[in-house]
Amino acid sequence: MRLCAKVGDQRLEAACERALVFASPKYRTVKTILDNALDSQPTAAPAPTPAPADTYLNSGRFGRDLHSLLIH
Repeated sequence: MRLCAKVGDQRLEAACERALVFASPKYRTVKTILDNALDSQPTAAPAPTPAPADTYLNSGRFGRDLHSLLIH
């Protein structure tokens, strides 16, 4: 409530949206965004996590098929 009276509805909403993009909807995050005037800058989405290498897909790097595992 105090932040709204201090900075206004529009800035507070922009700061909250920015905090949600980074999955941190905490009071301290929103206040820091407002203090640094980051609410007026465009929000860049966080970098996506890279997909696992093909080595670890399709039964993994050291994976064996059932036949070779059970019959020596």
